[in-house]
Amino acid sequence: LVAKEWLRDFGPTSISEFRAAWEQLESHVAAERTRKQAVRLLCHCVPQRCHTETLASELRKSLSARGAHVEADSGGSSSNNNSSNNNHDNNNNNSNNNNNSGAAACAAVAAVVAGKAVSKAQKYLQPPPWGDSWGAAGIVAISGRRSGVQPGFVCLVEKRDGCLGFPKGGAEAEDTCALDTALREWREESNLPEDSLTVVQGSDPIVEGGKCHYFVAAWASESQPLGSAHGGAASCWRVQDDPTDPNPIVLAHWLPLPQAMLHPRLSSARRALLQEALRRLEAGLLNTGDAERQQSGTRDESIGGPKVRRWGQSGSK
Repeated sequence: LVAKEWLRDFGPTSISEFRAAWEQLESHVAAERTRKQAVRLLCHCVPQRCHTETLASELRKSLSARGAHVEADSGGSSSNNNSSNNNHDNNNNNSNNNNNSGAAACAAVAAVVAGKAVSKAQKYLQPPPWGDSWGAAGIVAISGRRSGVQPGFVCLVEKRDGCLGFPKGGAEAEDTCALDTALREWREESNLPEDSLTVVQGSDPIVEGGKCHYFVAAWASESQPLGSAHGGAASCWRVQDDPTDPNPIVLAHWLPLPQAMLHPRLSSARRALLQEALRRLEAGLLNTGDAERQQSGTRDESIGGPKVRRWGQSGSK
């Protein structure tokens, strides 16, 4: 059973072919319901599982009410894997011959696994990247804060309906950790680069509602100074967000912290989150009140608190 690679080619032909294959797959899984069988999706492009993870996630949504279980898997036994890959290659060749649009063939082969429990079932029911416990992540970025001297600014994004929040969003298949998700959402929703962020290290992210992981960061950029450059006033800019989102991000702001704390469009939960972020920032990055240390992304080794790393410097992500 082969579907087109709909993630990369959204042409009318590929969407039509994918829909037909998708309906066939749904029917196939639903037919196994009465015998309590499970479906395992095997991917040709192991170990990435770039196609089966997405297919399994969407399939679970549409079939969850029917009591069917779907697992995305990169392997199984060696013989089964080779057999599945051969089946994929044969179907892939046929699909390419029949596809005038030249879209790349999807790498999903569905095989019914009957009469036994699927060993990795629970792993793939969790949020991306399939086994780590987060579903969304974001950044609480503070700029220009000097304890007892200058209150500083916080980056807030504004949706079309006027509500304010922090740059954040759901995990995607390419994200390898929660920080990957947070930084990608920072770029997408603030339209600002990540290399001017200093993420406070050594403490766990702030977890909101058991799902969204917020990382606390300091922003220091010579190209976009805050505070004195704006006379202590707020600044804002338009944001290009997802055009398919019914309530997209339309503006991003650097708001003075006292103004943000009293803003009627910032919910009480977000204000509490901001207060916790400030507490962690004071304990970590800015507990010396030294703006120059913030700018260089270093710390005085004689001072306690977590180390910080300037994003974009050498070192592993």
